[in-house]
Amino acid sequence: MQQDNKISDFCNIVCNQIRWKKTHKTVFGEIENHLIEQRDEYINSGYTEADATDKAINDFGDATYIGTELDRIHRPKNQLVCFIILGILSFVGILIQSIIILSGSISANIAPQIVSYILGIAILTVTYFIDFTILSKYSFHFYVTVFFLSVILCIFPFYISFKYYIALLYPLALSCSIYHFRTRGYFGIAINTLFTLTLLVFCHFTNNILGIILCLFIALIITPVSIYRKWFNIKRSIGLLLCLSPFILMIIVIFTIPSTREGILSILGYVSTNDELGAGYIPNLLQEMTLNAKMIGQANTLSSPFPDIFHTDYILAFILYRYGWLAFGFMVALFYALIIICLNAAIKQKSVLGQLFTLSITGVFTVQITLYILSNLGIVNSTLSVLPFVSYGSFANLINFAMLGILLSVFRNEEIMVDRVTKPLITRQKIDEIISKLSFEGMDEE
Repeated sequence: MQQDNKISDFCNIVCNQIRWKKTHKTVFGEIENHLIEQRDEYINSGYTEADATDKAINDFGDATYIGTELDRIHRPKNQLVCFIILGILSFVGILIQSIIILSGSISANIAPQIVSYILGIAILTVTYFIDFTILSKYSFHFYVTVFFLSVILCIFPFYISFKYYIALLYPLALSCSIYHFRTRGYFGIAINTLFTLTLLVFCHFTNNILGIILCLFIALIITPVSIYRKWFNIKRSIGLLLCLSPFILMIIVIFTIPSTREGILSILGYVSTNDELGAGYIPNLLQEMTLNAKMIGQANTLSSPFPDIFHTDYILAFILYRYGWLAFGFMVALFYALIIICLNAAIKQKSVLGQLFTLSITGVFTVQITLYILSNLGIVNSTLSVLPFVSYGSFANLINFAMLGILLSVFRNEEIMVDRVTKPLITRQKIDEIISKLSFEGMDEE
């Protein structure tokens, strides 16, 4: 017992030098295991337990020095670039909306949107610092909550945006489902496919095309990735076949039900539904705008006045028309820079939970941004989504801020994520490198 206390004291001294407190538990356990392993080797060589413990500790060297070196290595990942991009996007969003509203072309109030930004930043801060891994314990509960919330919002549509933009949470909810059932083999894939189909059917009956696209994203990207990573412990070929089967069913459902087929075709510009200004009016005007836009400055006068809907659906079109291609390209570059940063970090995730979350949230941002850009250029005839952190929409804004907070929290804590595919935070090789460095510096001083 006394020897164990010596090891614990050594580990505590090491941990006290590390400022990132979340790593203390993991570091303590791994160094303790290394010391016990070394001690047992000396005992097997004929040393007494007390001598073996002292020798193992002496081999490790100075605990303070080791802790200081580990403090330099293991720190929360800096997300400064993402925060700078977010700050620029939010500033541009408030600025452009204020310009449009103050011009008097529309009757709207900027105050609710400013409040949504303040609340969004608060939510982002909370989700950034909170231990998001709690969702690993309640992953199935999160899916059930999102599903029943969707049902309630459909039955009681007190605010239509709630019903529509709750779909932004579907990929995250279905990722939680994959994580929960990842050890259930073929049953896990079957039940997750059923959940995806359930949400798909729900989106059809609520005419939520964005939700349908996001469900297809889960079926075609997230689920195959989970099978390829062998998170379900099954044969990849069979798993991918099971994954593609529901996709075929989805295509059949989408293109055999007239209302859903019409919605999909209207997105591609083949059918114009609910277009009070005439078939193709807005897409044609947007295409004319792109032809008349200048590199810098306001575009040439359009043949027809543009409807007063810039503040909700066509922020980028307004920027293009008023300020030119350079400003438009700058905004697009910022968004895709954010996506590339997130995707790159997502690919490097070692944790199952971390990679599921990052891929699903990055996918949601990619779908929203891409659809919005295409619609603002008149390429697709749709206003399916908001532009995250820029366009008008309080509820969608809050969801996007929350998801970005979770995403950055995963990146910040990726080293201490613990599940069955995570590598040790401190390897024996890393400890040996630090000890060797300490010995070499000691020789230099002599």
